[in-house]
Amino acid sequence: MMMQQRPTHGTRRTIGLLAVIAMSCIAASALPSTAAAAYPGDNGKIVFAGAPVSTNDYSIWVMNADGSGRTRLTDFAEGVDFSPAWSADGTRIVFSRRLDADLETYVWTMDADGSNEMPLGLGHSPAWSPDGTKIAFSLIDKMVQGPYEYDLWTMDADGSDRTKLTSSRDAHAPTWSPDGSRIAYGRDFLGGYNGTVSTIEPDGSDPRDVIVTASVVAPDWSPDGRRIAFEESTGSSLELFTIASSGGPVVNVTGSHTALPPSLYAPAYSPDGRRFVFIGTGGTMSSSDLFVINVDGSGVATNITKTPDVNESTPDWQPAPPYPFGDIATSTFVDDIVWLKGEGLTSGCTSHLYCPTADVSRGQVASFLARALELPPAVQDYFDDDETSSHESAINRIRAAGIAYGCAPDRFCPNAPITRAQLATMFARAFDLPASSIDHFTDDNASPHEADIDRLAAAGIARGCTAMTFCPAGLVTRGQVAAFVHRALD
Repeated sequence: MMMQQRPTHGTRRTIGLLAVIAMSCIAASALPSTAAAAYPGDNGKIVFAGAPVSTNDYSIWVMNADGSGRTRLTDFAEGVDFSPAWSADGTRIVFSRRLDADLETYVWTMDADGSNEMPLGLGHSPAWSPDGTKIAFSLIDKMVQGPYEYDLWTMDADGSDRTKLTSSRDAHAPTWSPDGSRIAYGRDFLGGYNGTVSTIEPDGSDPRDVIVTASVVAPDWSPDGRRIAFEESTGSSLELFTIASSGGPVVNVTGSHTALPPSLYAPAYSPDGRRFVFIGTGGTMSSSDLFVINVDGSGVATNITKTPDVNESTPDWQPAPPYPFGDIATSTFVDDIVWLKGEGLTSGCTSHLYCPTADVSRGQVASFLARALELPPAVQDYFDDDETSSHESAINRIRAAGIAYGCAPDRFCPNAPITRAQLATMFARAFDLPASSIDHFTDDNASPHEADIDRLAAAGIARGCTAMTFCPAGLVTRGQVAAFVHRALD
C-alpha cells in the first residue's frame, strides 16, 4: 500500500502522484517523482531519497552510478527528506523537508557531503538554475476540499526574492533548461489524471504546452537542452518517454523492456546524456528500486539497487567532476575558468560564484595580471582613486611594470568596465607580444589600440567578435578574460 501523506502546503504534488500511482496498481511505497535538469558533465554520483519499507522515514542518500557506495547524507528525526537535486556544479544539493511538527514542507540546501544544511522557506520539488543563483519550486496557495491548488515560484539561492511564476493552480516539478532560458514543469489539471508537460520563461512569461497527453508528469531536461523526458500511463503501466523540447512525436524508451516492473517514473538524465536513472516498482516487487537504461531504449535496463526492504525514490544524477563555482557549468568558458581557479588566479566574485557573464572591471583585470605574472610589490602609490579598492596593490604592481597607465592623470578608474581594445593593450604589454604584420580586423583602423589588437590576434590570445571584426569598444566579461589569461599562459 502507498505511503499515506498528510495534506500540507508541500504535499500537493505528493498526493496527486500517489493517487495516480495507486490507480496504476503500484504495490510498493514511493515518494513522488521530482525533476531537476541534467547539467552537462561526466557522470558522477546519484542522489536519491531512501527509506525502509516498514517506516517510510525518508532521508537523502548518495551512491555511485552502479549502485555501490551508498552513503546517507541526512538523518532528520523530526520529519522526512526527499526530492533532492544537484546544482549544476555538482557541489550542492537542494531538497524538500517535511516537518512532523507543523506538517509543512520546506526547501533546504546542503553541501554534497551533507554538511552546511540551510532552510530557505516553504516549498516543494526544488531545482537549481544553471548559474546556481536561483531555485525554482512549487508552492500551495490554497487548500480546498478535493484538489490542492499550487503554482511555480522562484527564489534566490539564499531564500530571498520569492517570485510567483504561474497562476494555473496545477503546476509542479520544475526543471530548468541547461541554458537557463526556460523552465519545464508538469501540470495535472487540478487533480485530474491527464496533464501536460509545459515550459515557461524564468520571469513567468511565455508559457507553452509541449505535450497534452501525459498522465503523470515529472519532466527532466536533457543536458543538451533538446529533449524532455517524462512518464506517461499506457493503460496498465507507466512508461518513460521523451519528446523534443519544442514538441513533436514522442519516443517510448521503455516499451520494449518487458522484464521491467509495470510502473516506471521520475526519469533523470545522466550528465553525459546517454542514460536515465529512474524509479521502478509494482508487479512482484515489494519496494521501489532505481534502474538505469540507455536513453534510446537500447541495451539492457539494470536494477542498480535491488533492495526489497528499502524504497528508493526521486533520483538525480551529479555532473562531475564538480566545478569550483556554481554558475559556470553552462558557460562557454567553463574550461578556462576551471583552469584559472586551479592555477590560483581567481577566487570568484563570491565564495560560490564566478559571475562569468558580468563585465570585468579595470581593477579586476589588474589583479588577474598581477597574479598571472607574479609581479613584485610596488614601492609607489600611483593613483588617488583606488585607496578603498581591494585591487589597489595589483593596480600599483601593473603600473610599476608598465602594463597600464591609468584612465586620467593620477586616476585608474578601478571600478570602470574595460573595453576589448583596452584589454588588448594591457595584454600586449603584459606578455611582451611581438608586432604583427597582418591587419586582422576591419573595425579597428581608427583605434589607438589597433597594433595591440593585431598582436593579440597573431598570438592566438584574442579572437574577433566576428570573422572580420574585433568590436574594440565592446566590454569584456569575466568569462572572456579567463579565456584570454588561459591562452596567454597555457
